[in-house]
Amino acid sequence: MPMEYASTQYRVRRGALSGFDSLIRAHGGSLADLLTSCGMAERDLDFPEERMAVTDLVALLNAAGCLPGLQQSGLQLAAVQGLEVIGVLGRLLLEAETLGDAFALVNRYMTLHNQGERWRITDFGHCVAVQRYEHVCFDQDARQYHELALGNCLRLMEILAGCRIQPVRVEFVHRPLAAEADYRRFFRCDVRFGEEQDQLLIAKEVLTLPVSVRNDAGSVSADFIDRLSQQYPDDLRAQVKTVIMQLLGSGRHSIEDVALLLNVHPRTLQRRLAEDSIVFRQLLNEVRSNLACWHLTSSDIDITRLSAALGYSDVSGFSRAFHQWHGCSPRHWRNQRGST
Repeated sequence: MPMEYASTQYRVRRGALSGFDSLIRAHGGSLADLLTSCGMAERDLDFPEERMAVTDLVALLNAAGCLPGLQQSGLQLAAVQGLEVIGVLGRLLLEAETLGDAFALVNRYMTLHNQGERWRITDFGHCVAVQRYEHVCFDQDARQYHELALGNCLRLMEILAGCRIQPVRVEFVHRPLAAEADYRRFFRCDVRFGEEQDQLLIAKEVLTLPVSVRNDAGSVSADFIDRLSQQYPDDLRAQVKTVIMQLLGSGRHSIEDVALLLNVHPRTLQRRLAEDSIVFRQLLNEVRSNLACWHLTSSDIDITRLSAALGYSDVSGFSRAFHQWHGCSPRHWRNQRGST
């Protein structure tokens, strides 16, 4: 019997659609029709601080991608957006000393803009990776949404630093939506697909670049930010899922390993999970299942490599688990649902 997991409705500020109206009209589309398809109206865009379901943002980007000339609606939207897209979080970033400090603020306060994703910096020695993790399990094609996120990441870094930034490389899990040359033109570097992680690789020195843009709107008090962030808490389920995703490929993803990164005792974490009726093993399986389905549907990653990325010591263990979750083998799932 396929395993089913409780679905959490993560939400994002409507400000994520900054510039969407102009982009759609410039390509001859009907903004009203697109918004209506997701239960929204044009007037909703006048309230950027209100929240919408992340899945509705994904659906809007996909619908826009069907318009002539908008095959890469995610990247094309990122190209016209600025710091306003992330609202008060953008104002907060202007108070950072360096890009590294700005990323630390994003990591801490991302829920002010989007409850469905997290960002992390990983040091590889020769360079650092800006890595994106998400809590949402999509049953629709989310490639435009993923590309919007990485496109925005590079663009906002350049806005903060006041200069062009040359990435080392950009990596996506999914298959490309357009010619790979189009991606290289946008990111100005090598862009690879079918990788294990959505990430932007940059030189370590980039994190030391000063934030050069002035905050003309006035500073944001720490008390105000903390009060605001309490309205959109980073729930325990999301925190644990994010850490599991970070640890899976290392093979060290026990509750003890997760507790260590969360800076709590394993028994304390176990108790807090139990209070929320969460079983760690089920949460681990949920993360593995969601990641497996996304990779199998949207990328060409080899199943042997995928099983290792999900923390399995061999393919047979992954195949048995996948069959328990979904009633079929990973290969059958890919053949039935994988996009072309």
